[in-house]
Amino acid sequence: MSETANNPASTTPETKPGARPKSPPAATLPEFLRAAKAAPKPFLAHARKSPPPSLSDFDLHELGVFLETHDKAVQRLASLLAELPDENSLIARQATQVAEAFTRRQIPTMVWPQLRPETSVEQIGHAVRSLLATERDPRKRNQGRTAAFFVLWVARLRGALDGEALVGLLLFAFPPKLKGRPKPGQAYKPDFGAVLAKLLHKQGFRDPVLAAAVHYTERIEAANEESRALTAEVDRLKQQAVQLEALVRELKEQAARDDQALKDKDKIITQLTQDLADHKAVSRQAMQRLKARFNGLLQGELSPLLRDVHDSSTMEPVRTHIILDRVETAQKIIGKESLWLESLD
Repeated sequence: MSETANNPASTTPETKPGARPKSPPAATLPEFLRAAKAAPKPFLAHARKSPPPSLSDFDLHELGVFLETHDKAVQRLASLLAELPDENSLIARQATQVAEAFTRRQIPTMVWPQLRPETSVEQIGHAVRSLLATERDPRKRNQGRTAAFFVLWVARLRGALDGEALVGLLLFAFPPKLKGRPKPGQAYKPDFGAVLAKLLHKQGFRDPVLAAAVHYTERIEAANEESRALTAEVDRLKQQAVQLEALVRELKEQAARDDQALKDKDKIITQLTQDLADHKAVSRQAMQRLKARFNGLLQGELSPLLRDVHDSSTMEPVRTHIILDRVETAQKIIGKESLWLESLD
């Protein structure tokens, strides 16, 4: 009889006869990347329960060098990054630091952005384009594409890219293929549909082409809505412009009428000014004639009569009949002039 039959307690649900016992998950990120087989979810679950020790700068450098010659480790790191919701945990920070170490080794002479919330989308896009465009042998070119994914995903975990910006750059860097399968040795390409599904919060859209179509359809709908709003605003502005044009025409017509009225008043004022000047000239002439007439009356007619009266009154005897004649003559002259003055009215 076997030992197992003699000791039933030795057989447990976890260990069955002939079954190979499961190996414990890796305890540290270097162990996870160097292991023959390792899945990201069990490793993350174990890391949450037992946080791994910190990594030194030398450790990060060594892992970056190791990844350059081990494609499976690169794929494993990409899968691990895709499972991380943010960079708040220690293992998440270690994963992003290792990804950065690998990425920076692809273009050592380049000044890399910090991939922080304050980093602009333009800087991140420039880094991605540089990784995709650099001339390399096929293997290095594949590593550049993987490094481009690392840049985008690390920027996403650190809050430097929102969902829309990240999806746009992912579609630029990793356009989904409508047909065909990747060739052997092709650059690692993450589960693009799953990545987009997480970003779009639609787990059903696992197909990358469908996910990209949904993304751009939503952007087109948003653009159409904005276009409709802009069209309505343009129509409102056009209507306002028509009203303003009508007001301008009305104001121009009123200005023309006012201008004509001013011209008419200017003509009246000019005519009145001329009439006043003519009247003054006539008045001056009439006054001169009146002065001449009265001067002739006083000096030519009344003064001689008054001298005769004076002389007659001083004679001995007084010439009364001469005085009376001259006075009567003066009265007649004065009466005649009074009648002439009254005729001027």
